[in-house]
Amino acid sequence: MGGAVIGLPACGAGTVTNIPNNGTGGNTVTIAHADGYKSQYLHLSAFVLANGTSVARGATVGRSGGAVGAPGSGSSTGPHLHWHMINPSGTRINPLEYVAAHPPTGALPKTTTETTGEPGPACYRRMQNWLRLTNGYTGPIDGVMGTISWRGFARFLNLDAWD
Repeated sequence: MGGAVIGLPACGAGTVTNIPNNGTGGNTVTIAHADGYKSQYLHLSAFVLANGTSVARGATVGRSGGAVGAPGSGSSTGPHLHWHMINPSGTRINPLEYVAAHPPTGALPKTTTETTGEPGPACYRRMQNWLRLTNGYTGPIDGVMGTISWRGFARFLNLDAWD
């Protein structure tokens, strides 16, 4: 993530450990989750919680930053976030695998597609996000199927007419 400093939400409940100046990763927050997984957020500009703090999913655990040469940035080449997930055996995994295996409680709201059969903003947001996750789409995730979204979808379908 680049640009403005933002609060970083915990991907799941757990206990916080702050690691100042963690080598090339700079300021690092580690969250130990009850199921043995650990999540880590690296290149932080600030810690916001004390060591040992219990957090719920979505609680802010640190601030992004990582500007070159800034305190806590480690070997960052510019403002961004490294997000690591470590499974119970100590192996780093793709964080999206963890999130997929630990969905939020409660059902997603019904989309207009599910209730009326016609796509609407919730359906389009899901479609845009799916394109981002699976096909490198870099357009907005705003629920509006504009030119950029349609071109991304057309490229996925290999429709040359949209290029």
